[in-house]
Amino acid sequence: MTPEQLGNLAASLRAALVIVEGAKDRTPSSVSEVGGEDDPIRVRFERIGSKITYTCLHMDESLRGKGRFFTNTDGFILYSSNSPTIFGDSLFVRGANRKSDLRMDEVKHDTPLQATVLIARASAAVAAFNAQWRAEKANPTLEQDIDKVRRSLAYLSNGSGDAFERIVARVK
Repeated sequence: MTPEQLGNLAASLRAALVIVEGAKDRTPSSVSEVGGEDDPIRVRFERIGSKITYTCLHMDESLRGKGRFFTNTDGFILYSSNSPTIFGDSLFVRGANRKSDLRMDEVKHDTPLQATVLIARASAAVAAFNAQWRAEKANPTLEQDIDKVRRSLAYLSNGSGDAFERIVARVK
């Protein structure tokens, strides 16, 4: 991880800690949103007592239907399969069923602290994914660059891809 990614992850963990610490005072409700206008995922959580209401406000279309696309360092997993839902160690963003994109999912836990911890873990995973996405967008990997060149050359050579293969052969 780059220093910038570590800084983003540290910021998201600090934000998650604030949420968890807030549960200790047993406040009756809280609302949090994770993700900004330029992020691939933006979600909203509302906790009333031990009940969580979750809504996926935005998702980059390139993620739709990808299945499991991110696992955070604590094992929390982000998916895109059918419709938005949250349970266990998983957050499902928008999926194949476009009619349920704005669906609100509700989950009830035994205690407000359990609900708050789940929100904190889901928030940290979304924040970490968004930070990784931004970093990759700013600094594309060699594989992403090669893929862009391959697609461009395939387009220029009427889809045959021969031009790219000839260039690769010369480089080797």
